[in-house]
Amino acid sequence: MGQPTEREKKILYIKSNLDKYIEELKHATGLHIAIRSMLINGEEQCQTINTTMSGIILDSVYAITGIHPDDIKRKTRKKEYVEARYIAMKLLRDHTNLTFEVIGLLLGKDHSSVSVGIEKYSIFYETDNHFRNKALDIISNLKESLKILNKDPEEACQK
Repeated sequence: MGQPTEREKKILYIKSNLDKYIEELKHATGLHIAIRSMLINGEEQCQTINTTMSGIILDSVYAITGIHPDDIKRKTRKKEYVEARYIAMKLLRDHTNLTFEVIGLLLGKDHSSVSVGIEKYSIFYETDNHFRNKALDIISNLKESLKILNKDPEEACQK
């Protein structure tokens, strides 16, 4: 067997870091408490799925943009960071049942920044071909990662 392709390397990276990201997300400042406080009547499985999905989404953003999940929280207005944040916000909202507040905790922003970021994602997606192609590449990477992990994002604790 030959060397793994670049895509295979990225998928292996995501798989190898999945457990690490689950633990990091659980112990992030306030995040674990915020997620736990929202759980009622046996939704523990959804919490696990959302935590896992969050890590997979952030890893998919990293695989395409090169912006590490820790760096996506940086207080910078550089275009590549802003675009990565907007895409992460949109995917976290679409593929988990996390609130704007919890997504904000994950990304170092407040709930209103998440709401505005998702609105701006839609504008950029419609008007900027480069942004749209980057978003589509990330979505494709996310779908591939979920296929490998045998998870169906459409069935995972949607709103």
